Amino acid sequence: MCESFFQSLIRPKIVVFTMKKCPKCPAAKKLASEIAAEFGLEVEEIDVEIDMITALQYGVASTPSIAVGDEIIARGELPTRNELRNAVKRVLECS
Repeated sequence: MCESFFQSLIRPKIVVFTMKKCPKCPAAKKLASEIAAEFGLEVEEIDVEIDMITALQYGVASTPSIAVGDEIIARGELPTRNELRNAVKRVLECS
């Protein structure tokens, strides 16, 4: 139990930056959730209109954008399933 708790603290998340009027954001959230489930990761959604500070910290100016850990994978576009999967693998290998 303790090990999984501590792993959850340091394990990277998939972060999806969205806006209400973004037509591609629902697909980005769905893709992120599917890939996260494959790797046992959490997904965090950040609405850039509400949390502009976090978006600026990541350098996100357009949606959808997806980050894995602290690495932006896609800005203003929907990555392919393989692009996101490979990015997650790369980040997990380094963590």
